[in-house]
Amino acid sequence: MNRLGIRLKDVVSIEPSEAKRKILRQWWENSDQTRELVQIATIQNYQAAATDTESYAVLDFSMFVEFVRVLQCVRSALACFRGGTV
Repeated sequence: MNRLGIRLKDVVSIEPSEAKRKILRQWWENSDQTRELVQIATIQNYQAAATDTESYAVLDFSMFVEFVRVLQCVRSALACFRGGTV
């Protein structure tokens, strides 16, 4: 999406590997993203962050299906743009 010039909004990354979190943070800073990157080490930390007043912070795994759908659309668009498959 970055290569297509699509700016990302706030991103939450749940990644146990410190090295991978560092790579993502460096990419985030070098790609001139203007919103916020939130990095969480484990899913348990994310679920524990939800309080009674922040009930919206509970993970919704049904959104993963939407991620897959968007990823497939982006790949299809790239394939058409490049005249081949991605």
